[in-house]
Amino acid sequence: MQVRILVVGAGGHAKVLWSVAVSLGHEVVCFLDSDPSKWGSTLFGVPVEPEERKSLYLEMGVWAAGVGVGSVGDASTRKRIFFELKSMGFELPPLVSPRAYVAPDVELGEGTLVVHGAVVNPGTKVGVCAIINTCASVDHDCRIGDFVHLAPGSVLSGGVVVEDEAHVGTGACVIQGVRIGRGAVVGAGATVVCDLPPGVVAKGVPARW
Repeated sequence: MQVRILVVGAGGHAKVLWSVAVSLGHEVVCFLDSDPSKWGSTLFGVPVEPEERKSLYLEMGVWAAGVGVGSVGDASTRKRIFFELKSMGFELPPLVSPRAYVAPDVELGEGTLVVHGAVVNPGTKVGVCAIINTCASVDHDCRIGDFVHLAPGSVLSGGVVVEDEAHVGTGACVIQGVRIGRGAVVGAGATVVCDLPPGVVAKGVPARW
């Protein structure tokens, strides 16, 4: 079923969300952004308008929305947008690219985006408004928290836990059974071989903080 979706945000991540939505046959009706310099422009022929117009689109019968703002180590903007949309009555369906693989038993939270080429294997649970980005790989029995971002090409082995608001950088690898603490950031290309405390920034091979 085609769904009409508004996207909050008009930057790079919003473009990725648009590409997944249209690949599923949905219609993105507008991009809403807080930056006045973007108002009146278009992305892919879709207008960019002030973020304050969310309620107008809800009144027009557009009930579905997506959070088109990415995050690297600070998920506060994504959280704000997600909870504002929820409080207004929007639904935030998970969006999974038809060119991704998500095992049938995987649980995806509201607003989660699974991008082209990503793999999510059996037994995994993903929280709300997470990003499983281009060609990210999540193996069996992982636990991915709310507002987590798994950047392009990141790899989680089996049984990994990534707590809320953490970020696993581009091309980073996390070995089996490791826990990434809340709000921790794993740098691009790092290899994580032991648990990371909340809030740390870990880099290198093996990753240190």
